Amino acid sequence: MVKSYDPKDEWGLDPELLKEVERWVEAGNIRGHASLGAIPKDNPKLGEEPGHHREVQERDWVNEFAELLSAKFGRELTEIRSNPDDPPDCFAEEEGKKIGIEVTELVKGEILHRIAQKRYGNKDYSPSEQFTDELWTHDDFIQRVQESIDKKVDRARETGKIFDVLLIYTDENDLYPERLKEWLSNEKFSAANISEVFFLRSYWPENGDHSPLFKMNIE
Repeated sequence: MVKSYDPKDEWGLDPELLKEVERWVEAGNIRGHASLGAIPKDNPKLGEEPGHHREVQERDWVNEFAELLSAKFGRELTEIRSNPDDPPDCFAEEEGKKIGIEVTELVKGEILHRIAQKRYGNKDYSPSEQFTDELWTHDDFIQRVQESIDKKVDRARETGKIFDVLLIYTDENDLYPERLKEWLSNEKFSAANISEVFFLRSYWPENGDHSPLFKMNIE
């Protein structure tokens, strides 16, 4: 009798965990741009509630942020957990104080829209067109970042919630660390009712062991 292949035998990983990893990879491939911002669809058959994967993603970004905040700024966040009554998306503890952390992704939505149109056969979208669309200018970046902050400022005001920290995450390829450092260090952003804003980009090999994290200048 031939024994069926079990990935756990070779890698020491549970097959169910590997299936979950495959779902995240598949979601990234389907998205086709800034793939680390993709999330799989919830699966009621597996007992997953609506928004399950989004909560997982947000919490993962905040956990990564906490590690970088400790390494770069010497600040310790503990007890990180999702907020079932968001906003804000997550809560954490810092020096015994409960803080609210709101998370948002900076991504060119028009690219995702065109990829989706192509996927459903509605419109062609060539690799050269996508490459051109993925390029960023300074002014476009500053405008979109401020718009992202403005949306969260409005949400905090409308809900009466407090956002101690706004974490902006991106996996946009053209926003490499040197460019982000230059553009963010020379700009002030308006964030009326948010105490701190940080910008986290996904892992960049040349940045060493840590993903690039920037504390933004706000007023």
